[in-house]
Amino acid sequence: RKVIPSLGDYKTATFDAEGLRSAMKAVGVHAAKKINIAKFRPSTIETHDGERPQAVPIPDYIGDMAPSGVNYKYVLDALKGAKGPVRVHTKDQYSPAVFEREDGIKHVIMPMRI
Repeated sequence: RKVIPSLGDYKTATFDAEGLRSAMKAVGVHAAKKINIAKFRPSTIETHDGERPQAVPIPDYIGDMAPSGVNYKYVLDALKGAKGPVRVHTKDQYSPAVFEREDGIKHVIMPMRI
């Protein structure tokens, strides 16, 4: 079996690595200690502070993205050392997200229930 899913029916959005890293750090500021989820929406990345949802503006991107939820700490790990564009492949809220860096490194991040 393959670990990296076939991306044929995935949607792809291209972000600047630094912009996405900054947004994920902002999510970390708002996220409750036990809730590490970052919910990608068309215009925001949402998290929960333990009492109510918090929205962080999503950095500019090119392409399309399916709503999905991932652990923001894993996204930060995937972005360590990344420079330039990062392609984020999403299918739906139940499928893994694939973060593909300009240097060819791919990270598969399993979804969290949203």
